[in-house]
Amino acid sequence: MRQAARRFRALSATDRLLVAEATAVLVVVRLGAAALPFPTLRNILGHYGRPGSSPARARPVSRVDRVVWAVSAVARRLPVRTTCLVESLAAEAMLRRRGYVCEVRFGVRPSGGGSVAAHAWVEHQGVIVLGAVDDLGEYAVLSSPERS
Repeated sequence: MRQAARRFRALSATDRLLVAEATAVLVVVRLGAAALPFPTLRNILGHYGRPGSSPARARPVSRVDRVVWAVSAVARRLPVRTTCLVESLAAEAMLRRRGYVCEVRFGVRPSGGGSVAAHAWVEHQGVIVLGAVDDLGEYAVLSSPERS
């Protein structure tokens, strides 16, 4: 625990803010995914992810890779398990808040025994920035749900 605190203090101020924001957003998305209908959760995240929804001075400009790093790093350390869906929705909201155009993609593939496996990932400018997996080519991409 002390080593984690030491590593956190060693981060730049911008990265510490990103980690704090990623923690809050991941927790909200995780709870929202368990308690709310999906369209309601997307609507809430859509409001959060609007560029300019907070004063610019309180929202430091961060590169896409740093936002994705923060979401991934926090997700690995949360005491509750997160899913690709939770991480993708959190990353999308944080990126959109910073003015980046990105999209959550959903895919499914057969996984044997008549069941299917599902996966979610985030693309920015046609490049997967979060959620790349080795067998992604096996997933049939579903159309993204419309944002409210």
